[in-house]
Amino acid sequence: MSGSREQSASERPRDSTLGGGRDPGAGPGPKSATDRARGTAPDRIPAAAYDAVLLLGFGGPEGQDDVIPFLRNVTRGRGIPEERLETVATHYRAFGGVSPVNGQNRALRAALEAELADRGEPLPVYWGNRNWTPLLADTVRAASAAGHTRLLAITTSAYSSYSSSAASTAKT
Repeated sequence: MSGSREQSASERPRDSTLGGGRDPGAGPGPKSATDRARGTAPDRIPAAAYDAVLLLGFGGPEGQDDVIPFLRNVTRGRGIPEERLETVATHYRAFGGVSPVNGQNRALRAALEAELADRGEPLPVYWGNRNWTPLLADTVRAASAAGHTRLLAITTSAYSSYSSSAASTAKT
């Protein structure tokens, strides 16, 4: 051992690109073999390319009274029997009717806003859900009303499915 240690994240030089944390003088970042062959992949996307960030969530109930309406939102148009919704609702009710998803998105939003501000890129961070408040459509309208037109969307769903991704961009 040479006695040297790896720099912590707070000690490493930062750049003003999304996905930063790398010394901007270190040259291009890694690209996939396909992108290198095509010569098409940007190394980093400048934060200035966006005027806000949008966290795109699935949503979840925040109390006992929200559980069945939330499940109806998730399953709308699919003909799921009420009995099945009641069965699924017992899982939420065991935790007071609260899904941890919204709290996790609130924490992520606050951490992301703080990190962007620390990097000198104080972009607003919006949060909208597919299936529960704050609803995505309302959030996008609020961002637009505030003059934001170039949003970087970050999905926060734990898995890929129609309900967690494709349905969020489909017209409803």
